[in-house]
Amino acid sequence: MTRVYVRFASGFGVAAALALTVWACGGGSDGGGGNPGQPSPNPGGGTTQPTITITPTGVDPKEINIHSGQVVRFVNSDARAHEMFSTPHGTHTDCPSINDVGMLNPGASKNTASLTVVRICGFHDHMNPDNQAFRGQINVDTTQGPSPGYIR
Repeated sequence: MTRVYVRFASGFGVAAALALTVWACGGGSDGGGGNPGQPSPNPGGGTTQPTITITPTGVDPKEINIHSGQVVRFVNSDARAHEMFSTPHGTHTDCPSINDVGMLNPGASKNTASLTVVRICGFHDHMNPDNQAFRGQINVDTTQGPSPGYIR
C-alpha cells in the first residue's frame, strides 16, 4: 500500500487528502478492489450472501428468497460429492444460472450465476434426483406461482 502524506491548511485540503488516501488503498473502480464470488451488498445494507448448505441429510434451507441479480452460494458439507443443477432433471433448463454450481466435492463451494428472472427456480442433486432431501427452490423476488417441477 502506498501512503501519501500532504499537509493542508484548510478543511478542503483534509477532505482531498482523505480522498487521495482512499484512492491509493484501492477504493477506486478499476476492478482491483473486489473479489469475484464474495458476498455482495444486499438492498438493506450488509454483506451477507444467500447460502444453501448440503449436508448428509439434505439441503438447508430447502427454500431461499433472494432479489433479482443476486447469486446463491452452495456449500458441500457432506462427505460425498453432489452435483447441483436446475430443474427439471435431465434438461436443467428452468433456471440455467444454477447450473454454474455443477459438481461440488466434499468441502467445496460454488456460486450460481446471477439469477435475474423473477420466478421460482427449482434445483436438485443430479447424482441423486429422486431424493426429496436434495431438492429445493430459490425464490427470485417472488414466492407466488407454481412450484418448480422437480422431475418431468
